[in-house]
Amino acid sequence: MGIIPSMVACHCCYCCFIISVGILSNSQTFNMPEEKIIWTNEKRKISDLKFAEYNPRQMTKKQAEDLKASIDKFELADPIVINTNNTIIGGHMRIRILKEKKVEEVDVRVPNRELSLEEERELNLRLNRNLGEFSYDMLADFDIEKLKIIGFDDDELDKIMGSSENSENLGYTIECPYCNGKIKTSNKVKNVEKFDD
Repeated sequence: MGIIPSMVACHCCYCCFIISVGILSNSQTFNMPEEKIIWTNEKRKISDLKFAEYNPRQMTKKQAEDLKASIDKFELADPIVINTNNTIIGGHMRIRILKEKKVEEVDVRVPNRELSLEEERELNLRLNRNLGEFSYDMLADFDIEKLKIIGFDDDELDKIMGSSENSENLGYTIECPYCNGKIKTSNKVKNVEKFDD
């Protein structure tokens, strides 16, 4: 077994000790355990934030208008995600809109260690892709006009309305306790009770 030449090390941890005393052979690799990423909330000047050149996310004019309307109404409810070097990982479009609104400072989520470029790129994709899906059955209970304002497009609205029609077919017919008439309900209401005055 070859000996690695002694290196300057802090001797405060086992990893540095192994390297400094030359326990590993030249052919061995020693994988340091990856530090767990812990996120904290901080504030940053928007002028200090850097757009990631690799960001593949795009936005149509309509989507930008919908996002601006959301920020106008609710402010920034979801913080921007950045690396320790102020590179934006998640929130590029929100930052563009906030710049237009002349906002100077923003809440951000920052990791306890700098993410590698590979980690940064993966997280960027995950923040924009791993979002789940809407239940069209449940969306059918929302006001269609509100869904349009939020930004649901015609194809999505057609699916929601189609889901609503399907749920009517899956609903229940119950008897009214007052008039004994038949009532068609959604699949969320199974019975109606009679209450005495």
